[in-house]
Amino acid sequence: MGSSGQTEVEVGYRALGRLGLLVHPEGEISSSEWDTVLLEIKAHLPELRLMILCSDGRLTPTQRNAVTLLQQQHPFRIATFTDSPHTRGAMTALEWFGVQVDVFPTAELSLGLAKLGATTDEIRGVRMSMRQIQRDLSWRASSVRQLAIKSTKAKAG
Repeated sequence: MGSSGQTEVEVGYRALGRLGLLVHPEGEISSSEWDTVLLEIKAHLPELRLMILCSDGRLTPTQRNAVTLLQQQHPFRIATFTDSPHTRGAMTALEWFGVQVDVFPTAELSLGLAKLGATTDEIRGVRMSMRQIQRDLSWRASSVRQLAIKSTKAKAG
């Protein structure tokens, strides 16, 4: 369990040129996973633009502080895609501390990637990497989960 009693989760991270993709399922990122992701992010600064696809993930106070400090040292853009009111609120709170983050509903992926200045190749890489990371984590966005449920029901019927 995480520091706030939340389940700790694995996350997926891929560097796609100057664009980083972080897939964060519901729950807190474990300390060891966070350390790995933070090292990856730091390796691509200051040119990094970070895209976060988040179900209902949470950062611990220590992790939020690390993001704030990192932004102060190396300002970089973050776009978070989520349908979770909790995550949207947490990202807004980070903005109060100077973190450069934009929050988009998951349906506005194209708009968010455009705001990050993603190239055509980066967008293609994001779409391919999202599928791979989700497979690696055995985590699916709700639309994919719903499709699987419908597919299972169709086979059973």
